[in-house]
Amino acid sequence: MPENVADSRLSSERFVGQFLTCQTLCLNSKKEFQVKCVYLFLKWSLIEMNKRNTVEKKLVAPRTKKAKDATQEKLPEHVLIRVRSEDGQTIKVHGDIISQKGSAILGKIGQSLSAAFIKSLNEQISRNVETYLFLTIREGWNGEYVTYQCLLKNVSAELDKTKIDLVPEYYSASYKDIKTWFEISAMGRMTRDNMNRIFVFSSGRPIMSVIKSTAAVFRVGLRK
Repeated sequence: MPENVADSRLSSERFVGQFLTCQTLCLNSKKEFQVKCVYLFLKWSLIEMNKRNTVEKKLVAPRTKKAKDATQEKLPEHVLIRVRSEDGQTIKVHGDIISQKGSAILGKIGQSLSAAFIKSLNEQISRNVETYLFLTIREGWNGEYVTYQCLLKNVSAELDKTKIDLVPEYYSASYKDIKTWFEISAMGRMTRDNMNRIFVFSSGRPIMSVIKSTAAVFRVGLRK
C-alpha cells in the first residue's frame, strides 16, 4: 500500500479514536471543560481534514496532467475547397497533368488563404507530414457531394513562373484573379466513409454537415 494512502487511513483511525475520547470526557466533565474539549476537537479535525485533502490532490495530480497532455495532441491541418467543375473537367485536367509530369498546379480564384495558414501548411510539408488539399464537388445539377484527396507539395500566394507548365492552359485568362496556388502530386476520389473522417478544425463538426454553408474554404483535420 502506498505510504500516503496508509497515512490517510491512519489519520481516519486517529480521528475516530479522538472523537470517542472527547465524547467520554465531555460527558464526565464540567460545562467549561466540555466547551474547551469540543473546541480542541474541532481544531484538530480541521487540521486532519487539510492533511487528507493534500494527500488526495497529490494522488490525483499525475492523472490530471496525463489527461491534459492527451487533449493537447495536435492533428495535422489540411485545407478543403468547395469547387465547381463542369462535367468533372477540373479533376480530369489536373489528373492528366499529374500523370504526365508528376505534379500539377491548381489555382483558387478569389480571397487568398491567410499568410499564417499557408505558412502552417508548408511547414508541415517540410517536416514530411502528409498534408492534403481536399476538393469537394457536387456531381450533376443537384447530385451528391464527392471529395478528391490531393497530396500537397507546396502552397503559395504567387505562381512560381518556373512551374507554369504544370498549370492547365484554360487558366491563362484568369491568372490575375487567382490568389492561392496549390501544387499537388496525387489525386484520388474518397469513399463516403473517408469523407466523414474530415472535420472542421474550429468546431470539430464533420465537414459534410457544413459543406452547404456560404463558406467555400475550410481549415480541416482528418480523424484517424
